[in-house]
Formats: sequence, C-alpha cells, structure tokens
Amino acid sequence: CGEMAGRLRCGLPLLGMGLRRLSMSPAFVPPLKDLIRRVSQPMTSVIADRVLQMKTTQEIRDYLTAEVRQIWPEATLLDTGG
Repeated sequence: CGEMAGRLRCGLPLLGMGLRRLSMSPAFVPPLKDLIRRVSQPMTSVIADRVLQMKTTQEIRDYLTAEVRQIWPEATLLDTGG
C-alpha cells in the first residue's frame, strides 16, 4: 500500500500492530480518524493477525476492503486503485 498509513484499509492492521504515530497526507486524516473511532484496539489486533497469515497482496487487499466496508459501510475508499 503506497502511502500506507493514509489508506483506510491499511490503517487498521498498522494500528493492530501497535503503531500509534502515522505519517500521511492531510486529506487522509479525517477519514482515518472516523474509521478509528469505529473500532477497538482488540479488533485491530485481530485484523493484523489475520493479515499476517495471508499469502498474497490481493488476498490482503480484499480482506481489508471487506473489513472497512463492514465497520463503516459509508466509507469512501480513497485508495480503491491499489
């Protein structure tokens, strides 16, 4: 995930892995904050653990996209291209 922290689907496992300081373009801050408000730390840990078990980038992308959609169906995935 290029500029990983700012991508909604990439932010979840990063938080689950314990990262608390993320660098991103200002445009990504509000949507990521909104997503973070909708999840618990234990939930992000489960997501990170599952991602670490996956073998392909596509598998990870599909899983994280589905998780974001489940957590926040109205979210606009600014990173749908890759």
